[in-house]
Parts: sequence; C-alpha cells; structure tokens
Amino acid sequence: MTDSRHYLASLWDDPRLAESLSSRPGVGKSRAQALAAKNLHNLSDALWWLPVAYEDRRLRLNLSEAPLNQFSLFKLRLLTSRAYGPGGKFWRMNFTDSEGTDLTALWFSFRRIYLQRFREGAEYFVAGRLLRDKKNNFTVTHPKLYEPEAADNAGVGEIWPVYPQVPGISGGWLRGFITAIARDMAALAPDLLERSALLPVSVYPLPLAKALLTLHCPEQIDNEEFLRARQSLIGDELFYFELALSLRNKERASRPASVVLSGQGFFPERMRQFLPFSLSASQEKALGEIAADMARPYPMFRLLSADVGAGKTVVALAAAAMAAEAGSLALFMSPTEILARQHYASALNLLQPLGINIGLVLGGQKGNMINGGSGAKGDDWQQGLIVGTSALLWREKWENAGLVIIDEQHRFGVEQRLRLGGSAACDRSCDPHVLILSATPIPRTLHQALSGFLDISGLSHHSPQRQPINTVLLRQEERAQAFTALKQCLREGGQAYVVCPALHPTEKGWDVLTTHQRFLKAFPDIEIGLLHGQMKSADQVKTLECFQAGQTPLLISTTVVEVGLDVPGAVFMLILSAEYFGLSQLHQLRGRVGRGDKPGQCWLLAGEKASDTALERLAVLRDHLDGLVIAEADLNLRGPGETLGYRQSGLPAFRIANWSEPRDARLLAAIKEIIAQLDLCGPAAAPLVNEAKRRYG
Repeated sequence: MTDSRHYLASLWDDPRLAESLSSRPGVGKSRAQALAAKNLHNLSDALWWLPVAYEDRRLRLNLSEAPLNQFSLFKLRLLTSRAYGPGGKFWRMNFTDSEGTDLTALWFSFRRIYLQRFREGAEYFVAGRLLRDKKNNFTVTHPKLYEPEAADNAGVGEIWPVYPQVPGISGGWLRGFITAIARDMAALAPDLLERSALLPVSVYPLPLAKALLTLHCPEQIDNEEFLRARQSLIGDELFYFELALSLRNKERASRPASVVLSGQGFFPERMRQFLPFSLSASQEKALGEIAADMARPYPMFRLLSADVGAGKTVVALAAAAMAAEAGSLALFMSPTEILARQHYASALNLLQPLGINIGLVLGGQKGNMINGGSGAKGDDWQQGLIVGTSALLWREKWENAGLVIIDEQHRFGVEQRLRLGGSAACDRSCDPHVLILSATPIPRTLHQALSGFLDISGLSHHSPQRQPINTVLLRQEERAQAFTALKQCLREGGQAYVVCPALHPTEKGWDVLTTHQRFLKAFPDIEIGLLHGQMKSADQVKTLECFQAGQTPLLISTTVVEVGLDVPGAVFMLILSAEYFGLSQLHQLRGRVGRGDKPGQCWLLAGEKASDTALERLAVLRDHLDGLVIAEADLNLRGPGETLGYRQSGLPAFRIANWSEPRDARLLAAIKEIIAQLDLCGPAAAPLVNEAKRRYG
C-alpha cells in the first residue's frame, strides 16, 4: 500500500500529535528515514497508518474449524519434513491435528538450516492462511512456525494488526510501535465530523478517537464494536473525498470556457457518410452529450468510457469535427506513436474529405509536424485537428485550441494532462473543453463517486463487426498446449501476438528479448517481429507495417500493443506470465485479436510462481468478455488510483474504504446527499472545507 497526502498532520491537531517520530524510543536515524519515506513524520501520521489486515492468533484446535483463506493459528504435530522437487529447490512439511486431519505446508523460498531444526514427531504452533489444494486437502504456503514454549512470541490468544509495509523496518517492530502510539494518542485525535453532527449514526456510529483505538488495538475482529469502528473511519474517508470532489467541481464550473463550440452539426453529419457502418445508439447518445457540453459557456470535462471495440475513436473524431465547424482547433493526444499514427490515419480517412486540416506531431522536443491537411502549415494552425503524442506538450501554446482529447489518460502523468488541458497550453486565460477517452468501462461504484465532478459517457455495446474470442487459462506446466495451438494457428495462415511482461530478464519470468530469441530458434522458417517501447521510432513503424501487411506472421511484443492497434489478420494472442498484468490490461490486450472476419483466441499462460489467488484472478478474464465485469473485479483488486491526487495507479488515499464494497457504496450515496445540501461557503462548513483542502490539496 502506498502513502498519501491524506495523512498529513491536521491544522487542528493537539500540539502533542505534531511530535516527531524520531523522538520516540527505538527510532534511530535509519528507522526515522525509512518512516519518512512513507510520509510518516509525526505521531499524527502514525495514528492514521491504519492496519490493512489482522492475524487472528486465537488458538484453533482442529483444522476443520478454521475458515478458509484467512489467517489462523494451530498447534499441530509434525509428521514429515524434507526437500522435494528438482534439485530439492522446494520444502514440504506434513502436520496433523488432534483429530487426525492432515495439513501440507510448502516453502518455495527458504533457509534450509532453519527448516531442518524442526523435529518430526514434535508439536509446534503453525500460523498462516489456510487453503485447500486441487485434491481438497488442507495446505498452507510459507507459514510461521513457533516452538511450543514460545506461546508469547506466537501471540497465542491475541489479535495482531498488520500494517502497510515500510521497507527497512520489520512488521513486528512496526506493529508494536504503532499500537503503542495509538494507546497513548488516539484520544487526542480531532473529530470535526462529530462536532458538526452532520453525519447520522448510521454513517458515523463511533467518535474518531474510539474508532482509531479499536482498529489499532482490537480485542475482537468479529463483533459489533469493531464493525462500528470500521464504519466510522469509512464514513470519515468518504465524506472528505466527496467534499473535495464537490469543491473541485464548483471551482471548475466557475471558470469560463475558452470558446463556446456550437454549430449546426454539418461536419459530423457528413462524416457519417464515410463510415462503413452506422453509429450505435450509445455512440449517438455520447455525441449528443458532448455537443451539449461544448455549447455551454464553461469548460467540458467529460470521460468517454468504452469497452474494447465499442468505437470511442469515431466519437472522438466527430467531436473534433464539431470543434472545427465552430472555427476552433482540436488537439488529440495519444500515449504512443503507434496509436497516434493510427488515429491520424483514421482522421485523414474521415475528416479530410470534409476539408478539415489534419496534422500529426511526433517525437523530439520540438515536435515534428507532418501536415496532412490543405492550407495550414507550421505555426499557422487556427482550425482543424492535430493528432500527436506527448510531443504536443513541447509547444508552449496552441492558439485557438478549444477542444483537447486525451486518449488513455492513465498513461500520461498528471502534470502532462494539466499542461495540455489547462490554460497554460492555450493562448487564453480560460480553459479548453476536455474529452478523456478510456478503453475500460467505469465500475458502478466509482461512477457514483465521481458523478458531479467528472461527466461520464459510456459506450455500452461492442461493434457488431467484432468476432467472438475464446480465452484459455493454463499453468506453466501446461504451456505445451499453448505452443501447439500457436503452431496450428500459424500453419493455417493466421497471425499471432506473443506478449511478455518485461523487456529485460527479471523475476517476472518471460521477457521480450529472450523470448524473441527462443522463438527464432523454434520457428526458423517464418518472419518473427520484435516490438517494444525502447526501439527507435522508425523501427517500430517498420515492424508494425510489416505485421499489419501480413508479411510478419508472428509478433513478439511488450504491452506497447495494448491499446488501439487494429490488425484484422491477427487471430491469436499468447500472454506469458499473465499474472503480472492487471485484468483490465489483459482485457485490452485480448481485444487486439478477432478484429477481422475470423474468431480470436487468447491464451493466458501463468508463470511457475503464480499463486492460487493469481490464478483465480485470471479466471475472471477467462470466464467473462464483459469489460464492465472485468473492470469491477480489477477495481476491487487494484484500486482506481488517487482520483484527486498525483498517483497514477494503485489504491487511492483510502486506508479502509473499499470502492467495490456494496456497504461502502450505500454510505457514499448518503454522504453525497448530505454534502449536496451543505452550504460550502457558510461558517459552519468552513472547518470541514479546510480539512478537505488540507487532505487533497
């Protein structure tokens, strides 16, 4: 879990909470530096460093009584203990409980001299997450073992909080350090929400001080008191997050738009004539929403969320046509040169026949302009569409830029997006309209959280031209099946991708450079392309042109092919070490095949160290083609990024709220209603507004 500005010391903290952590016993220079690296500077920071899990160390006598996939502590007798596998690279212990039920403990990384000290026939405390294997037998991976006389060290009968890891500091020391601070300082925590009496007991059932102490030092984790404590802190987090969104939205609505882009819709209507298909109902609806936004006197800030193949690029180009009709310039920024060139080609096909100037900006700090339109040259652009990569940012101002389209915004830094989408990029004191494209549908709870701050249009239907895709999930030891299927595809004249998670050899297993060499030896009679982001631009373009033309049957690549690439002849994708990719990313990669007249195949090959949990996660992709289902699963597992902050991925500032939890969604709805009725400029709201600004900037 990562840190956040959410947990800076409050302006209303008791002065004692501002005391430096380095003043506490046991915190030397190295520990102070390690804590500071996680934004843990004072006692207030430590108080808000909430546990992410709990270890229930109340002794369980029998394996059959313990819940699966949860941490448990047992006293078991060791039956056997020995190395196994090729070269003895793994270690296995077999235990039994008082009822004769067996447990297999496995280690894939271990110190042999440590494990050899445990004697067969003796009893030990065994602590870990209990699972069942394929044969329905109990198993645990990398458990913690304690001697029978070490009950205190094992924490028998206790509930241990587990805190986010701080590199350089052991989990045991951190637990003792944080819980001691909680016992001393929780009562001093300022509770603005309790003073305001805004939130009902159903949302905020316990005072902040009591809630903090309960979560840091729980006596139980399955009683009503613990659940109420969690809910209070969830309510606290959701309230200030939504309040900050409201403040952002209010500020945005107060700024004038760079230009009111209203026309008769002549260009978009003519563009339809060049389409080989009719727009879907959701595409037409999104276009109507965009047109209405751009006709208003304040800047549009809309997200166009679409599943793979739903046609968001066509909608974006139609929006650019609206801007051109209104006499303005549209900028279309793509995350890769590959995708920028593809958007440029689409724009030439659909917009140039309308007389719209089309330009392309690629590479280098000066941003080399390729003029595809008629008339405008170099710096004379006042109207039309310019497609580009981040090279668009190297020009200080784009005069008359009324619309900015940002494709796959998560691939750009926040500062980049602000620079292009804000007035700094345009020769105006006001903001352009902004349309953000995302190839991942927005999960319902995140949609609810962002509504009112970010307008969202969703394209809900796949293109009717898209072919079905069959997804297969394999373990590493089953990889021969995938390679056999790949050979069959190539024999039948199909094209294939092989995607690797890394460029150079790493612990992730398959890397693109080594894999390319392996495939050259395995397939000596065919052309095999190599594509990755560190290749020269000209080499990338040449590789893709050969693949798109069908001259290269097989392409070994990194995730540079994730978005936008359209190769109708590609029908097979093999993703190696698939557990290292997010579900939504895998869904995007899968969308690169089946784009022609033949069905697609996507084979997910897990690495040799892939856990059962990782395989269960990948099974979501195997079993579902609906991008919304996949996005919701990915949100639950990975988090949506810090929406208001500067981080691009991972969990948001929340320590405890869960975006995909129905309970939290219900709380969110109640909190949004309360904030909507709050006078944000009134004196009663001032402390809460200041706190929201402090947390989120």
